[in-house]
Amino acid sequence: MFEGRERLIVYRAFFEPGVFGWPELGTDQLAHLERLNARNTTLAYASRASQEDIVRLKARMGWKMPWYTITDSFDADFGVDQWHGHNVFIREGERVFRTDFISWRGDEVAGDNHRLLDLTVYGLPKLLTL
Repeated sequence: MFEGRERLIVYRAFFEPGVFGWPELGTDQLAHLERLNARNTTLAYASRASQEDIVRLKARMGWKMPWYTITDSFDADFGVDQWHGHNVFIREGERVFRTDFISWRGDEVAGDNHRLLDLTVYGLPKLLTL
């Protein structure tokens, strides 16, 4: 899921089998994912919806992020099995650490790239000042 990068943000979307009518899922406010990727960060979505349903929704909405179908206890293990939330990870070699977690109403403000980067262990790179 890291796609070769050091940092990973996984948004557990509440998109389940048999659930219809979720047109946005907080995704429309994202800017270009390339900006996150250039900062060594991957944003991925995960939900219990089938890949068929995910592909159809992504095509309808024009979304490009990687989106995985959860088939094990990943969401329960990371505290987002009943709703939505962001889990943030860093990889050091073969070791992976969870560094942040936001769920319920708190994760709705984490929709733009700068706020997502602020969730990561190194945060948003600061601007140089003269």
